[in-house]
This record gives sequence, C-alpha cells and structure tokens, in this order.
Amino acid sequence: MNGISLSHSGILDRVSRTSIWILLILFELGIGAAAVVLPPLYVLILAGSAFIIIFSIEKPYFSYILVILSLPFFMYGITGSEEVKGSIDVKFVNVATVLAVFSWVTNGLIKKDLVFEKSPVVLTIVVLYVWMFFSLAWCRNPAIGAADYAKKTIGVAVFFLTINLIKDQKSLDWTFKLWVIIGLIYSFCGLWEVLHQGFAAAAIRDYDKWGEDVRTSAYAPGPNRYGFFLNLCLMIGIPQLVTAKSLRYKVFLTFSIIMMMLLLICTMSRGAWAGFFVGAVILSFYSKSCRKILIIGFIIAIVIFVVITTSSFMSAAYERFAGLVDPTITKDYYGKPTIWTAGLRMFMDSPVVGVGVGSFNLLSPIYGATNLILPHSLYVYILAEFGLMGLTLVLAIVGVFAFECIYTLKNLTSQGEKLIFVGLIAGLIIYCFQGLSISFGFRESDMWAFFGLAIAAMKIYHLKQMTTPIETYHVIDSFKK
Repeated sequence: MNGISLSHSGILDRVSRTSIWILLILFELGIGAAAVVLPPLYVLILAGSAFIIIFSIEKPYFSYILVILSLPFFMYGITGSEEVKGSIDVKFVNVATVLAVFSWVTNGLIKKDLVFEKSPVVLTIVVLYVWMFFSLAWCRNPAIGAADYAKKTIGVAVFFLTINLIKDQKSLDWTFKLWVIIGLIYSFCGLWEVLHQGFAAAAIRDYDKWGEDVRTSAYAPGPNRYGFFLNLCLMIGIPQLVTAKSLRYKVFLTFSIIMMMLLLICTMSRGAWAGFFVGAVILSFYSKSCRKILIIGFIIAIVIFVVITTSSFMSAAYERFAGLVDPTITKDYYGKPTIWTAGLRMFMDSPVVGVGVGSFNLLSPIYGATNLILPHSLYVYILAEFGLMGLTLVLAIVGVFAFECIYTLKNLTSQGEKLIFVGLIAGLIIYCFQGLSISFGFRESDMWAFFGLAIAAMKIYHLKQMTTPIETYHVIDSFKK
C-alpha cells in the first residue's frame, strides 16, 4: 500500500504555523466584535468552535474521534432529525467530517507531510464515485441527484479520513476501544428507549399493526440501522475480548458485549438478527474462544431479556422471530416485492448506466411503488440507479478487497491480529448480507468508517511484516524535477 505525499513546494513553504495562528487570533477578535450584536449563546458557540478548530489542527486524530462519536447519531443536526427530500441536510456527523478533513489537510500543509494513502481498493472506490458523478448527466433531477451525491461523499470522506489518520498500532488500538465504548453508550440509549417507550407501546399496540415505537432504535431512524451498528461494534468487541490482556478491559468488554447483544434482541430487526448470525458463524468458525463467548454471551442476554421485559414486549419479539423463519406471515413483507419490482423495472429500462444518482425516489411512484428514497435492497438500488456499470465497479471493489484480505491473512503471523482482522471482514460481510433487505445506499458513514478501519489495519499489519519501508511518491517534488 503506497502513499502519495504533498511536500516541499514553494507555495507550501509560505504556509507556516505562525500565519495559521495569526488567522485564528483574528478569528477570535472577530468573535469578540460579534459579541456586540449577537446573543451571548451564539458567541459562546463560536468561541468554543474556534478552540475545537485550533486543537483539531494540532491533533487531527481528535477531530476524527468527534466523527466516530457522531456516527450513531447521524440523523441529528441543525435541520432536525428527519430526512429532507432533495436537500443537503446539515447533520452533526457532516459538520464533524468537514472539520476532520479541514484539520487533517491543514495540519499536513503546516508540517509539510500531507500524505494520501493509496491502494487498489482506494482506486476502485474513486472510480465508482466518478461514475456516480457522471450519472448526474442523465439522472431525473440534477439538483436532487447532486444532493444525494453529496450525502454519499460524506461517507467516503470518513473512509479516507480513517485510512489516513490511523497510522500506527497505537491509534488503531484506540480506535477499536472507541468503537466498543460507542457501542456501549448506544446500548444505554436503546435501553432507555425500551424502558420508557417500548414496553408501553407493546402493551397497547395490535401486533399486526405495531410500529417502530415498539422496536428499539435508540431514537435512530429505524431498528435496522441500529442493529447494524451494534453488529459492527460486536465484530470488534468479541475479538478484542479474546486478545485483551488487561483484566479490567476484559471485564469492560464482557459487560459491553452482553449489553449490545441484549439491545440487538430488542431491535426486533430480522435483518440485524440474521446479520449477527452470519458474523457469529464466521468468528466461531475461526476461533473456538469466540464461539464460547458468543454462546455464553447470547444465553446471558436472552436470560436478561426474559427477566426484564414485559409479556407483551416478549410476544412482539417472538412474532418478529417467527417472521424470520417465515417472512410471509408479517404484514410489512408484502410491500417489499413491489418496491424491488419497481427498481428492477428501472434497471430493465436502462440496464447499462441506470437511471442516475438520486432518481429512484422520483421514479418509484411512476413504476408502481411507494415514494421511497431507497428500495429496501442495496443490490436493487445499485442496478436501478447505476446499472451494470455500477454493479461491475462494486464487484471490483469486493474482489480487490477479498484478494487483499486473503493475502493479509496468509502473511500475518500473529493469531490475535488475524482474529481481529477476521472480525473486521465479518462486519463488512454483515453489511453485504443485511443489504439484501435493508435500505442501504452508500450513505452509511458507519460502514465507510468500518471499511476504512479494515484497510488501516491491513496497512499497519503489512508494515509489521515488511523489512523495507513503504514507497512514498512526492507529487510536487516530481514537478520540480
């Protein structure tokens, strides 16, 4: 895995730490002047943001932490928590991502060591996004298509931040811990929702009509996304428990894993349950220790669920489980084939290039489906909006990544590192599996962060095995020559 480095140019030589600090001091003076006309709360927010910006420039990894912390709460922001059709929603995760990109680039310019990691996987992702951009030329509404493309860009920006800011084993280990901590915090949010909303909703709802106020989502847009995030955290936490050496950390991991399993049950998301089963099979196949943790942890989570939940809530969970065995017995099953059919009809009408980015939402009523942003299937979505060209590029990403994973696993000598890497692979397989029936559409910043984490781990593990340093290409230096 090579890096492209921007350094030692005449322009960059003029960018000094002193000039950056002068600009920030002027910004602070501007805030002081704004205090004359702005309310005190706004002035405090501006002053606090200036401090965060300064610290983030000095420590770009700090701004990346803010991005990861905001991932579970991706729907909250300045414009509210609802999806705004055809607009670029200003969400907190978007703000955190822009801040992190700014901090990383500025820090690199100041220190003159701005490096872009590159690999075959990165190249194929760039090509896919270039194709998405070109599809604006034939999409139904260019404005709506551009807004949808911008939301996808936020996700891939998180991916590039991850592979560029996680540079060594220490930052990688801290990132693993951060994911587990966020998973535990998010589990407490879900537990609060169950106790204060789920039980009461299950008691008054007719189960043929009960909605997502019964199923736990931790106040996210839906239980499916909540369950997916918990699955990602579990795929990190379980291998960590096997490889951890600190007793305190093992106790913390054990408690966190049980909590996440408990709330995964409470999501009543059949897709998340099935995804967890796939990930559990992969980990169990590779490690007997993981198998024991999964079995014991799941039994404890089931026991706690039975003890703390009400009979009506338990009945709702049983109904959802029965729907996993036979999906046709649940009411929401019958709408999905209609949506999938509409998406496939779009693909048949434009099989090579698709209908263009952001067009499914506009065309679905014309093709006989409800007005949905995404078609409850990642693969139908790819075919509908990006055609065979888009599907080919996605398969290329999967193929190249699979090849690099096989190479990494063959060359790793540490069994602990192998197990952690298998957990990262399992999380990405869960994304592909849950994508069969969940509305994924490359906007998922948590998936992109997890994907970047797998690439970063691969890079760091490769470095440990290498006896020669990674080649770095100095772009600006080459022009000087």
